[in-house]
Amino acid sequence: MAHDFRQIDARNIAPLSDMFEVYSGRPLHKEGILRSADSCPAWSVWDGDRALGFYYTLRFAQDVLKLTHIYVSPEARHQGVGSAMLQHVFDVMGPPYASVIAVNSALFQTREAKTDPEPFYTRNGFTTNAQTEHSNGFCKS
Repeated sequence: MAHDFRQIDARNIAPLSDMFEVYSGRPLHKEGILRSADSCPAWSVWDGDRALGFYYTLRFAQDVLKLTHIYVSPEARHQGVGSAMLQHVFDVMGPPYASVIAVNSALFQTREAKTDPEPFYTRNGFTTNAQTEHSNGFCKS
């Protein structure tokens, strides 16, 4: 599947928020994402006019990005969309960033059952750097 990446902006954030709200039960914080997209990667993946997923990041430290959200629509899962998005973060982040961290917590309530994120992140070159009873922290440099 070819991945059509589009930077998240005011023209395309509404369908992403709708998609996320079905999954999580709450809308995206659109204004915050649009503000951070000026300085940190925030991209979506499309097949024609159908959104397949999105990710956005925030600065965690001067040289570290935090993958704040990564989401793949149910119909696009297990087709490489999530892996393509993780690679895309590294393709577009550029200096001064050298690492990406991601935290996944079972305490983040969603309407869908969650799957263990560790195989996905380790398959994509991330290491587990922190674990609690309910959360995992992953990092890739």
